[in-house]
Amino acid sequence: MTRILITGASGHVGSVVARHASAAGLEVYGTQGSQGGAWHRLDVSRRQDVLGLFAAIDPDIVIHTAAGRRMDDVDVIAHGTGHVAEAARKSGARLVHVSTDAVFAGDRGPYDESAGPCPVNAYGRAKALAEQHISAGDLLVRISLVLGDGSKHERLVHDPGAVHYTNALRSPSHVEDLAQALVTLAGTGLSGIVHLAGADDLSRYEVARLIAERDGLDPDAVKGAVAAQPYPTDTRLRSTRWPVLRGAREFLRRP
Repeated sequence: MTRILITGASGHVGSVVARHASAAGLEVYGTQGSQGGAWHRLDVSRRQDVLGLFAAIDPDIVIHTAAGRRMDDVDVIAHGTGHVAEAARKSGARLVHVSTDAVFAGDRGPYDESAGPCPVNAYGRAKALAEQHISAGDLLVRISLVLGDGSKHERLVHDPGAVHYTNALRSPSHVEDLAQALVTLAGTGLSGIVHLAGADDLSRYEVARLIAERDGLDPDAVKGAVAAQPYPTDTRLRSTRWPVLRGAREFLRRP
């Protein structure tokens, strides 16, 4: 049976990836950054710990979704990715690294796979550094705003004090669609860069209004504001290598 290791398996994306991988008949192993739960505890910023766990599991596939608790946590986001990439190479595992649209400046979206990173904030810079550890034979997957299963953005809509940016354009996807695509991609021979994007380009404010309407809230009560610079505003994604995922207007419709 094919062994798959998912870093960050207790997180929003990683937990759903683990479920889809199990449903696909893979032997699933996962890591998490804190005590408790069913997964292996692992701090990816600790090189020897990463190498040791990979040696023990000997995975065939690795999907790297782990992220730091802070958006500027270079030790986990960047150096940790380097440790995971090194361990994957030593074990001969196929590596799928999950990155983000935040590596782009947002001044000339939409971006396809030919666009080079040009980050403008700490998170984008950390993720761009992480991408440098990914070799040509690996698969680097950039994603946009991830919704579904009680995502942070959906919870924020229920906070009357939350402000949602009107000029922050994204290509949102549902976490279930994203996870299924990641597991499918892991089983292909694709390498290089792939963008996974939803069919609808929407601002964070427009997304918040759709969530409010779905959840029976007043969409006109959603607070909008223009993001101050520097901020990656238009980071819409396009893909020349993978089909577009469901758009937010479809999966956020009120039942």
